[in-house]
Parts: sequence; C-alpha cells; structure tokens
Amino acid sequence: MSDTQNPIESGYVLERLFANELHFTGHPVDDSMPESEAKLEIGWDWTINGPAQFSVSLKLGVLPTKARPETIAVALSAGFTRRGEPTVPLLEFVSKHGPALMMPYVREVVSSLTSRGLHGTLLLPPFNVLAMMSNLDPMDTVGMRQIQGDADLAATFGITATS
Repeated sequence: MSDTQNPIESGYVLERLFANELHFTGHPVDDSMPESEAKLEIGWDWTINGPAQFSVSLKLGVLPTKARPETIAVALSAGFTRRGEPTVPLLEFVSKHGPALMMPYVREVVSSLTSRGLHGTLLLPPFNVLAMMSNLDPMDTVGMRQIQGDADLAATFGITATS
C-alpha cells in the first residue's frame, strides 16, 4: 500500500449533507416504456451561502422501464466551508470534486429506497463523474450568477472575472 506523510487537503470541509428530494413511485407497466434500458437524468448546481460557505447539489432521476416500472428521483445537497488556503480552485471543486464526493451518498439513497420496492434493490452502475460533469454547463448555475453579479464576492473565493 502506498502511504503519504502529509496528505494533500483540498481546503474545503464537508459540513453537512441533506436531502432535498427523495422520490420513489411504482407504476403499472405501460407499452410506451422502454423494455429494460433505464434512462438516467443527472442535474447539478452550486450556490454561495456566505463568505466561506457554499453548497453543491446533485440530482439523479431514473425513468421507468417495463422491466423496472419505477420512477426514482434523489436530490442531495452538501454544505462545504472553505478552511485555510484551498489547494483546489473553487470552480474546479464545485464542478468535479464536490459531485464526486456526493455520488456514494446518492448511490446509497437509491439503493435504500428501491430495496423496499417490488423489483428489489437498484444498484447504480459505476459512473465516470468527470465525464458526467463535462456534459453539464457550469455557466448555468446559481453560483456563477452570484459571482457574475458581485465582484467582491467572487474575489473572496479567489475567482476573477475571467475565471
């Protein structure tokens, strides 16, 4: 096993994790449903909550299929606090590291919710979170609108107008 004497910390601390939405509904089988290939929908956002605090939100939805006629929607938010001088720029953290940290929690909630359903536990496949996040527009987030509207706020997080 490799080991390090001085682990490199990001400069952000996960303070809390909470659910915004937990939804699980069974449906009668419908001919309009696909046979078995469940369509996953992913959503993401982030928000500045204070001078050193921000939250990252991740949403995952699963649409019903004939093999698994269930609708699942899970939306979690994680509250982070900046501590010291970050080694990871904020925009990189909220668009890559934050969602990657949250994915195991999303996975656990989906497994837990579906374990009580007629079709048993849904185990989500492994995700390439970096590829998943590259398909989402970082400019279309609450956090970016906050920063673009307030240069002083952007500066407190080390973000320039050109970031």
